[in-house]
Amino acid sequence: MSFLQTVTASLAAFLVLSGLYALVAAWTFPNLLDTPVMRWLITGKRLAPTRANRTLTSVWAVLIGSFFLLSLGGYRTLSYIAFAAWLPLALIVLKRTFWPATA
Repeated sequence: MSFLQTVTASLAAFLVLSGLYALVAAWTFPNLLDTPVMRWLITGKRLAPTRANRTLTSVWAVLIGSFFLLSLGGYRTLSYIAFAAWLPLALIVLKRTFWPATA
């Protein structure tokens, strides 16, 4: 495995693990995610730290990390399925982050 593949796999594994942690924490112990650092990591500065947004970004992280890990592992079909599941979530996150709410 080349250096770039190792770095990509490490970052993808971090995304999957942090997404799983945030997903479990959002539903069981939401006060763990209320620190400024965790809020910045999970929802960023522009997205409201609600349970729905935390769940959305957590699943987003798990799916994109899975896509990269499956791609590196040679599982093309499964990686495309993970990407297809991630794409609508990415559009929702971008919409909630950058477009103003409609009244």
